[in-house]
Amino acid sequence: MCWELCRLDGIVGEASRCRLFSTPMCHILFVLPFVSLILFLFLPFEQAALLYVLVLFICAIFYWLIWKDMRRPAATGVEGMIGGLGTVIEQGCGKTKVFYKGELWEGICGEDLSVGESVEITAVEGMRLLVRKPLKGEDRAMDRSEGCHARFFTWS
Repeated sequence: MCWELCRLDGIVGEASRCRLFSTPMCHILFVLPFVSLILFLFLPFEQAALLYVLVLFICAIFYWLIWKDMRRPAATGVEGMIGGLGTVIEQGCGKTKVFYKGELWEGICGEDLSVGESVEITAVEGMRLLVRKPLKGEDRAMDRSEGCHARFFTWS
């Protein structure tokens, strides 16, 4: 719940810190335009309208930033790995090693891969990556998020 009530700690008679006003920021931004209507009671109409428009404009900017941030794809975890590009660093004996964001993974692919080839991650099964060759139209360069030392990293 957004509104937490004050509660007693284990120590008898001593109240814990009251968190009555500890609400998430998005709720404050939602309520702020409605609370700002109080300005019209205390200020002349022109001043209250100017301040109210300013509050609405600031809230609209924050609403847009929150909306934009919530629509971003996952950047961490398994969901963030799907669609990423890695590099094959070892191929042989039925095992493929893939370098992705500074980590070595065992790769599974139904196609023949060669060392140094870029692969796209399609799924993660436990500690193994299911990879495929990027499609011809999707052939893209490895971006900087794939690991800062990826282009300098060589294997012997």
